[in-house]
Amino acid sequence: MNEHISETKRNESSSFVFRSEKPFHPDRLYHWMNDNWPHKILRSKGHMWIASRNDIAISISQAGYSLQIGCGGKWIATLNEEIQQELIQKDPVLKNMLKKR
Repeated sequence: MNEHISETKRNESSSFVFRSEKPFHPDRLYHWMNDNWPHKILRSKGHMWIASRNDIAISISQAGYSLQIGCGGKWIATLNEEIQQELIQKDPVLKNMLKKR
């Protein structure tokens, strides 16, 4: 029987999740991405909080030399209470996410 070997082990790669209670500073992030982005990062994706855009989630998707950054939508915490409750009714997991803040 063939043993399944994960892609992470097969390629000797690793992954991590970055979380922060503080937003990225837009100018410092821009300069770091242009001047210091590690070439050995094969794939990155997710949402970022930028200090100059408190209500907008910035979406990032990078694979190799391809990089896309754009608007990922509004953060639920920035919406009015009525809209938040409507969204929570549709997806109860959101309630727990809002409590963490």
